[in-house]
Amino acid sequence: MITAWDQIRLEEREFILRARLYLEIARIERRQAEYGSDRYWQLLRFEVEREAVVADLAWHLKGGFLIFYFSYTNNNRRAYKKSKTAYFYHKERREARLQGIAERRRIFNRRKAGARLLLSADTNPIERAMFIELLFSTTNEAKCPRRSFVRDVMETYGRAGVVGRVSGRCWCPVRCKKVQSTELRAVAIFPHSLGQQCMTYIFGPEAEDKLYSTSNGLLLPPKLAEMFSQYRVTLIPTGYSWDERQHPWSWKLVIVDWEGLWNEPFDSETTYGELHETNVSFFALVLPNGAFLFFHYLCAMLLQARRDRANGVPLNEQGMLDAWMEEGEEAKVHKGSYVRDTVVAGFVEEFDQGHVSRTFRKKILAHSRPTGGVQEAVDLLGDLDPEAEMDEDEESEEEAGEALDKMIQTFAGLDYGYKENVSNRDRLLLG
Repeated sequence: MITAWDQIRLEEREFILRARLYLEIARIERRQAEYGSDRYWQLLRFEVEREAVVADLAWHLKGGFLIFYFSYTNNNRRAYKKSKTAYFYHKERREARLQGIAERRRIFNRRKAGARLLLSADTNPIERAMFIELLFSTTNEAKCPRRSFVRDVMETYGRAGVVGRVSGRCWCPVRCKKVQSTELRAVAIFPHSLGQQCMTYIFGPEAEDKLYSTSNGLLLPPKLAEMFSQYRVTLIPTGYSWDERQHPWSWKLVIVDWEGLWNEPFDSETTYGELHETNVSFFALVLPNGAFLFFHYLCAMLLQARRDRANGVPLNEQGMLDAWMEEGEEAKVHKGSYVRDTVVAGFVEEFDQGHVSRTFRKKILAHSRPTGGVQEAVDLLGDLDPEAEMDEDEESEEEAGEALDKMIQTFAGLDYGYKENVSNRDRLLLG
């Protein structure tokens, strides 16, 4: 005989299954929309909101939740705590994705306009200034990197044994020891939202297919990763050699925004100022790309120059010049041609407004690479690649789907029978 409580449980389970099915339908419709269109962004937002609904339904399912939590076995208590950690981890990622959708939409539209401006090698100061502003448009966006990027960065720089969710221990290059992977964040040096075409335009053909590679990533504590994304801290080289394989560059962390961060707490024992010029110890010979970090340095210094100009003081160049810009016969880093000349020119014009020294300006220009004509610029930039960028949403979708299914199975005791229905629904929708 089915009791009233059992009937409620069955109805709750059926409701969750229907919600999960509707989520799959929403995903199918989103995949069919044109990337970058208003409909695509609307459906993407609706999809993430549906994910949140299903996750909350599964988590708060009364029967399974209470039975699981009040079980007398320690194993189940530990499993509950682990599931709770995973639930809030994915909830945080969903919130970041929701916050990031509007920013991605705005940046995507600005990027298309910027691409049209820079199809010519002969850009004017106004166009260069517009492009610089496009680069800085990512500083406040919510960061939620694609799962494969996070996995690769953790495996490469953290030498993590188990990654992909919330388990495993990783090497922390700032603390120089292994910590829980939840205490670290994978962060992109060159923002993913600017796209591969923008990266290739700036760095040349050597940067092809490097946007989501580990050479464009770092593994940092969460607060430091956020400050790095906002260009308030950066990395600079402390040693360098022609033979990077045998004598790789070494790096140190520098605080760029002294006034805003110097006395602020980094953790319970350390301020950001105490981290200034800390050696960053990578676990292996795999290192981030020096050209990408030089570009990050340029962005950080320019934003600091703007802050200083607003406060009526000149940019503090001391301690920064020799890192990327050492002179003399033995100097090697400053000879690298890292960034396209039209982009470097845009930075120099912006720096000039902050009245930087002639030496500083001259050494920045030493890192420029010639565009080589209009056709090269056109060939390198090409068309925006929506398929590559949709992969990021597909990976986030896959990660969220796995987490939802595991939660449903754990707390609701359900199998995945809805998948057969989804398969039939796919055929109907796709014809």
